[in-house]
Amino acid sequence: MPKPPTCLAVIARVLLVLLSACSPTPAPDLADIHLSNIPDLPQLGPQFGSVYASEMLCAPVAVSNSLMWLQDNFSRPDQIALVDKLAHYRYMATSPHQGTGPTGVLFGVEKYLKEFGLEFRRLEYAGIRTVPDRFRAGGKLSLAWLHSGLAPRSAVWLNLGWYSQLAPGVYRREFGHWVTLVGFKDGKLLVHDPGPWQAAPEPLAVVSNKVWLLDAQEWYLAPTVLELSDAPGPGYDYTLLDGAVILTVNP
Repeated sequence: MPKPPTCLAVIARVLLVLLSACSPTPAPDLADIHLSNIPDLPQLGPQFGSVYASEMLCAPVAVSNSLMWLQDNFSRPDQIALVDKLAHYRYMATSPHQGTGPTGVLFGVEKYLKEFGLEFRRLEYAGIRTVPDRFRAGGKLSLAWLHSGLAPRSAVWLNLGWYSQLAPGVYRREFGHWVTLVGFKDGKLLVHDPGPWQAAPEPLAVVSNKVWLLDAQEWYLAPTVLELSDAPGPGYDYTLLDGAVILTVNP
């Protein structure tokens, strides 16, 4: 386990963040797009039985929304069976206590596509988490990168991080959540959120694009993340879009 930083180290790093943080970046001029007919399955409810803790199923549910759409299959029973499959240890290995990380999502999607016979030319992650090199995106996490995944044969899954503020410029990731990106409108992200707060989903506004100091397993300066305004969630100080996966399948 890494040693906690000294007070002087924390102060120095906070100052570094305050000095090096970018000013808010205006949203690029990106065309509005809405991928219609993508399912919007909730993750909570009795349909998943007791095999997995439904509150930890956001990743398999968010991914299943897109996979059903890509396969032109809108059967609710088939999608529930797909969620159970994706959560299995042979696919995403969803933890009953910690949910699913980006590597689990990538491995699970790759395995499913190969078994199903769907050829893909793009399966990549951008964000702050460590993933195998073959999945690492060439560019950084940005609105333009996310927008590039909004296409008829593509899917985008957003990993939202809920953060507590420990001090100015210092944040701790408390928990994460996966949602399905379905569109882009007026510089805002349109999502299908499997969480229980989805009753009246609103577009997610990106309010800034900064360098943040985070403390996951150690203290470090994180790559660029996107701060979201009024994002749904359980009430932590900040919601940051700190990672995403893009999939593009062949025609």
